[in-house]
Amino acid sequence: MTYVKHNSGINDDWYTPEYIIDMVKQVMPIELDPASSDSANKIVKSKRYFTESNDGLLKDWKGKVYINPPYSRGWVKKFMEKLCYEYKTGFVDEAIALLNNGTETGWFQDSAKLSSAICFPKGRIRYLSRDLNSSNGPLQGQVIFYFGKNCKKFIKVFQELGECFRK
Repeated sequence: MTYVKHNSGINDDWYTPEYIIDMVKQVMPIELDPASSDSANKIVKSKRYFTESNDGLLKDWKGKVYINPPYSRGWVKKFMEKLCYEYKTGFVDEAIALLNNGTETGWFQDSAKLSSAICFPKGRIRYLSRDLNSSNGPLQGQVIFYFGKNCKKFIKVFQELGECFRK
């Protein structure tokens, strides 16, 4: 889930479509979604999840993590720094992150260095709106990072979306 607060006060939610969650679950079970909502978890069905109100950045992360973090200014950087830290320290043993493909950003470069595999989808992923209906497509393409030891499985599953690369 991605919660984006605009200066106008409008809150846009971008939820992961079910087919992406199904793909994630073919690679690993989702034990934690640290940037979610009650509505988004109806699709993700994570054992544990944190919402905007109980701030996943302040919680401990462990196990197998799926994250579609907030994309607004500063949030994606904070969530990806937290994911990279938790993975490097061994608290997170496997993770998949769905993000906009900001290849020029520091968070992207740091995540790419640490990740085990990357998928660049052929087209833009149509997220779901807060009511879990299809929304308009995003303004840029996406990237899916994989952190863990099961690269072959990740690539086998995600290659139908687009080009996958293993380090």
